[in-house]
Amino acid sequence: MKGLKWLSTFLLVGGGIIIALHIPESKWGFISFLIGHMVLIWIFVKENETALWTQAVGVLLIDFLSIYYWFQ
Repeated sequence: MKGLKWLSTFLLVGGGIIIALHIPESKWGFISFLIGHMVLIWIFVKENETALWTQAVGVLLIDFLSIYYWFQ
């Protein structure tokens, strides 16, 4: 589980850096966010962290919205 937490950390921080650079490849940062949040949701469900997985699902919906607009 610890390895998955680190994986999601790298995906979320890396995605944030890519988006912050505001370069043509920035849209791929949202894909990184999407995967990172999916990993977090799985971890939070396994650890019975209801409030945290609910929050992560909300952010996941924002990820989908961002991907929809950036990849048009």
